[in-house]
Amino acid sequence: MNTVAAAKPEHVPVDLVVPFDQHHGPEVMAFPPTAVTAIAATKPIFWSSFYGGFWVVGHYEHARYIYQNPQLFKQWAKGVPANPFSKLYKPLYLDPPEHRPWRKVLTPLFSPRQLSRLEDFVRMLAREQLREIAPKGRCEFVSTFADVVPGRMFCYQLGLPSEQYPRFARMFTDLIFGPAQALKTSGPEAARAIRVKANKEIDDFIAALIPERRKNRGEDIVSVLLDGEVNGQPLNDDDIVTMTTLLFFAGTDSTRAAMTYAFMYLAQNPAQRDRLVADPSLSRKASEELLRAHGFHMSAREVVEDTEVGGVKFKAGDVVLLSTGASNRDPQKFPDPSVIDFDRPNASSHLTFGAGEHRCIGSHLATLQLRVALEEVHKVIKDYRLDTEGPPVRYVAGQGKVIPENLPLIYTPVEASSIP
Repeated sequence: MNTVAAAKPEHVPVDLVVPFDQHHGPEVMAFPPTAVTAIAATKPIFWSSFYGGFWVVGHYEHARYIYQNPQLFKQWAKGVPANPFSKLYKPLYLDPPEHRPWRKVLTPLFSPRQLSRLEDFVRMLAREQLREIAPKGRCEFVSTFADVVPGRMFCYQLGLPSEQYPRFARMFTDLIFGPAQALKTSGPEAARAIRVKANKEIDDFIAALIPERRKNRGEDIVSVLLDGEVNGQPLNDDDIVTMTTLLFFAGTDSTRAAMTYAFMYLAQNPAQRDRLVADPSLSRKASEELLRAHGFHMSAREVVEDTEVGGVKFKAGDVVLLSTGASNRDPQKFPDPSVIDFDRPNASSHLTFGAGEHRCIGSHLATLQLRVALEEVHKVIKDYRLDTEGPPVRYVAGQGKVIPENLPLIYTPVEASSIP
């Protein structure tokens, strides 16, 4: 399929045009978090003709400005490349002031009490997975840990047994990554068909939980949403289904990516890994720094009215992608940005979870899961490294992100009985 489909608009200067494919370009497939960094060093904002044409912003302050001004840059639900949606995911694709009351419905799910409860469960899940993989001396980390822990945790949040996790994992892989692959190989109609089929299966599954939770309330997601109101009106069943779906695909695959990028780095940097093994208290600061260094989201916005950012003129209707990978490695914000420094004082200022009204509502939960993973893995598996006899790391493109598909590790086997 021809992805270079747009002629340069008149308002785009020739010297800002860069042939950049944020899903399948060679710099992306080499290492997604740094794909834009080299370009942004000389062109903090540039324009690509791929997928109909879009701007890319790789400068920290420019990106933060766009995140924080939704009246000028509204959410772009179609994504780049355009990915057919059968649902309007609330509150993700709503802008202020409409966005705020919908977001408020979700806040009880991320209260300090809920996070404390979930931390205990995540720690238990991590130990269970370690008992399975530690004795083997090698593992494919994504499928045996980074995918399983957040996926099973979501089942727990839904009040479902963890045995449901494999089915959820398959459905949401189809939803997030299936259309992007089909778009590349077979075109937009094939992508649409996969998206619609996946949406229906997920919708039907979640919708079946609603009557059960009406009879028996709990602390699960559906129960909380059943008690939620927007502008004095209860949520309808369709709202509950789409918001539950959003929480899964916005949280599980992003958490999986954060874990995988972190352990990929540590497997290749044993001195840093050994610091965390020796001093588990570093895990909290290390989590933020590893999130900073491995920004993987490319958030899309549509320009509402003609405006200017960083000396670049945007026209109403332009599509803008915000590269968290490049913004998080902007040397004006983070000195020596390619150095991963667990003592970096402003690491938590990263834009991996966005900024402003649309900042990821589950960011604290995602960071918690990464921290717990660092703590628990390093209690047990202390000398892991990349398994060079295994397949190389591959990356898969989905809506607004490119993440590792696999991570082969090798290490000294540890008896399961020694794991608490």
